[in-house]
Amino acid sequence: MVEEDDVSSSSRSKVVVTAFAVKKTARTKPPEATHGAFEDEEEKKKKKRKASRMPLVIPLTDELAAAAVIAKAAAAQGSTPETKKTLLMAGQLPGLGEIADQGEKFRRDVSMRAEDVAAASEAYERVPIEEFGGAVLRGMGWTGPTKEDDDRFAKAAEPRQHRLGLGATPKPPEIFDKKGRLREGRSTTTKDAVRAADAAKRKWLGASREEAAKRARRRVGVGDVATTREGRCRFVQVSGDRAVVQFERSGRSETLPIDDLDRVSTQALLTNPFVIDEEKKSPNPSRANEFAKRDGWLCEGIRVRVTREGDPRFRKKARVIDVQRQAPQGGGGGGLCALLHFDDTGDIVHDVRERHLETALPKKEGGRVRAVAGPHRGKDGVLVRREKRTETVLESHGRADAAEGFVPKGVEVELGGATKLKCYLAEPNSPRGKALLVLHDVFGPDSGRTKAIIDQYAEEGYVVLMPYVLQNEPFDERNVVKKGLGSVFTLLRMIAWLQPNRWSRIESLYEDIAIPYLLGDKRVESIGLVAFCWGGFSMTHLLASSTHKSKLKGGVGFHLSLQVFKGVLDFSVKSYLQQCEVPVAYLAAKSDPADIKPGGVADLVMKTKGFYSKCVFKEYEDMIHGWVNRGDLSDEMVRRDFEDAMRVSLAFFTKNL
Repeated sequence: MVEEDDVSSSSRSKVVVTAFAVKKTARTKPPEATHGAFEDEEEKKKKKRKASRMPLVIPLTDELAAAAVIAKAAAAQGSTPETKKTLLMAGQLPGLGEIADQGEKFRRDVSMRAEDVAAASEAYERVPIEEFGGAVLRGMGWTGPTKEDDDRFAKAAEPRQHRLGLGATPKPPEIFDKKGRLREGRSTTTKDAVRAADAAKRKWLGASREEAAKRARRRVGVGDVATTREGRCRFVQVSGDRAVVQFERSGRSETLPIDDLDRVSTQALLTNPFVIDEEKKSPNPSRANEFAKRDGWLCEGIRVRVTREGDPRFRKKARVIDVQRQAPQGGGGGGLCALLHFDDTGDIVHDVRERHLETALPKKEGGRVRAVAGPHRGKDGVLVRREKRTETVLESHGRADAAEGFVPKGVEVELGGATKLKCYLAEPNSPRGKALLVLHDVFGPDSGRTKAIIDQYAEEGYVVLMPYVLQNEPFDERNVVKKGLGSVFTLLRMIAWLQPNRWSRIESLYEDIAIPYLLGDKRVESIGLVAFCWGGFSMTHLLASSTHKSKLKGGVGFHLSLQVFKGVLDFSVKSYLQQCEVPVAYLAAKSDPADIKPGGVADLVMKTKGFYSKCVFKEYEDMIHGWVNRGDLSDEMVRRDFEDAMRVSLAFFTKNL
């Protein structure tokens, strides 16, 4: 306990400070001390403190007594006394910690406390509260405000508005009434007015939506497709912030604000093209009929050349990704427009009119073509001869193997009970009790020369069965673009196409129908698997977890696309091959994923197996993906590597089946 004399001996004030309480008591002032004399004495005290610039300090404890206690304890322990203590320990009265009895300790502590001071006591008038608080802090070791404190409190705190919560922002002044009229005495040129106007826009329209609308107005054009609450529509005419649109299917026209329309991306149009039903009548029947009767030659999948002089893409070649029909506008006619993917740059360009294009035929006879007019319109064929005089070509239509003179030796059979499964079956003249199960690619069972390869295997003594397992139509070859942005669209379409063909959808077709048919009806003892591209996905599943694993003796994969299914169909090459207990042969093109090449994931996994010496991993550096069943055999290198791949596969089955 420390007593500090703040006034003269005739009028003394005792200040008692502990860590538990701070109290001020005042002794009764002698009657002869007048109030005026007391005030004069106080003023002298204040002036004296200011002149000496020595601030009042109220220590927490008697420093001498505390130092003696600390020194005594330090000497007993043989260590150096600590100069700093916690606030609680520093405020403890000397000798209080030595009392073991808690009751006695409490009575000792209370006896050394000052008496309570009445609320009306003069003691509160003698020392300003801020000086008293500062004195207490200095007694705790505070040395005064730091630079950080000065910076923090440099800006005067603004009083908060009535009932304004913490973190709340005051509402801008309302310069407009509920009807949007300027209030009396308000101006739209002040900063408050500008903030109020911005706040109103954000409330009713939203800044992001307004900016998006501005961007949309800058980029929309005739032919673009947008969405509304009523469905999709196409821009027919754009004027200012409004546009004449034509709704999908119905063909109904209407004028709408551009701000209410959200433009449809090119990617969305690729998967879901905009369609106007031709049988819907137009306001002008005569012109509508003329327009509907006109069938252009443009169709998806063909290659074309730009013929419009002055166009920066003049004479450039492109592939037609999508075809749209434009309705007649104003005084001009309508017609077909194409969405093009250019070969050289990979650019995607939409709304290229049919009259500005011409077909681009293969340079060599035997190339793939598609009929654009006549009874075979839309059908694929092979270029046989050009007729320059009549601007026509002679084509051979039908199967992709037509140019090779292929005639299938196998037959189509229908297996299963309640669930029907169509298959292509080729049998040898002298069966040897061995079979091959062929897993086709995304282009279906008629892809390239797949059936010709099956017949070739049958001639070697194998019963060969190829189930038609697709749950949707084969992937359209015309949608395949390998360069630039078009390759991205191809991948997106592929992902959408794959969903109905997940393993859970097609597993039973192999496990419950195809394989039991070979083991039962055909009485084979061992089965080998042959997979093309996407078929490798099914082959890897069967080799890893088939209920007929004991009968599956190995698998050959031609240019497999296992990498595509990572993240798309929850497929991992490594995890499935780790469960594989038979050898495999992976024959890859240079453009195929590294997973299936020598030194790839599949190779490394198989090296851990005891039968690795029977496996084959080979890369054909001159080939591109799909060369075995879809490559051009008129190319000497393709034919060379095709024949080598067939020799490798036959040697593999001879060794392992």
